[in-house]
Amino acid sequence: MIASHRFRSEGHDQVLLSSLGVSLGVLLAFAGGCRAGSEQNSSLVCSYSYGGTTRELTALPSVDPYTVTSTDVQHRFAFKVVYQLRPLAINLYVYERAEPKDILLQELKYTTPFPAARSDAAFGFTGQQLVYSSQGRELQYHCALRQPR
Repeated sequence: MIASHRFRSEGHDQVLLSSLGVSLGVLLAFAGGCRAGSEQNSSLVCSYSYGGTTRELTALPSVDPYTVTSTDVQHRFAFKVVYQLRPLAINLYVYERAEPKDILLQELKYTTPFPAARSDAAFGFTGQQLVYSSQGRELQYHCALRQPR
């Protein structure tokens, strides 16, 4: 069963979809304003942790979101980050690896204007996300937009 939860924060709509009918991620309140127009020149950087290992994934804007592949996380999770240009949006997906088909655990969708995190925010605009598999395994992640230098 897929449940949909809509959140409104600082004038932004975020949609959280999760399987099993429960919210597996927590959307934190956003502080600060919104970025306007600079998103297309930014990269999206997500840091994810599982099993004591932390890695960083950088996603550049994509014209075709269907060509973006997921990142395997130790054969337990798949993490897909889609930063699409038209329409400008960020979509984050976490799957539990399973046979014969992966199981969607979390889907977060952000539309423009993207929420801006405070400059001292440790976990970017998504806040720290904790996603649990059916076996109780935990994937942690957070994402932030980075301007080119």
